[in-house]
Amino acid sequence: MNEVLVELFQRFRHLRNVQTIVEEIIVLDDLSRDYNEDDAIIAIDHCVDKYGREISLIGSLYKSKVVVEDDPKLYERKDDEEIHGDVEFIRDCLIIIGAVRSGLRPSLDYVVREMRGEI
Repeated sequence: MNEVLVELFQRFRHLRNVQTIVEEIIVLDDLSRDYNEDDAIIAIDHCVDKYGREISLIGSLYKSKVVVEDDPKLYERKDDEEIHGDVEFIRDCLIIIGAVRSGLRPSLDYVVREMRGEI
C-alpha cells in the first residue's frame, strides 16, 4: 500500500464521521491478507454499489483502471489474482474517499496527485 495512504488512514481511522468507511476498509484489508473469493466478491459489490462513482473517478485518475462494470458475469471472467487486485484497489480507493470525507484532504484528485508525488 502507498505510504501516503497508510499515513492518511492512520490519521482518520479514529474520527467518528468516517467510522463506516473505516470498517469497510478494515474488511477489505483483512480480505487482502486472508483472501476468500466469495467474501471478496460480496465486499466488492457492496463497495461498488455504495462508492461506485468515486471509485470510477479514482481509477480513471490514478491507474486508468476500470473496476466498476455493470456486468453480472464479470467475476466469472476474472481469476483469483484479478479479484484480489480489485479488493486491494478498492481498499485504497476507500482510504482516498475517507481522507476527503474526513476533511483531511480537499479532493480525490488532490490525494491521487499526492500519491504520485506531485504535491
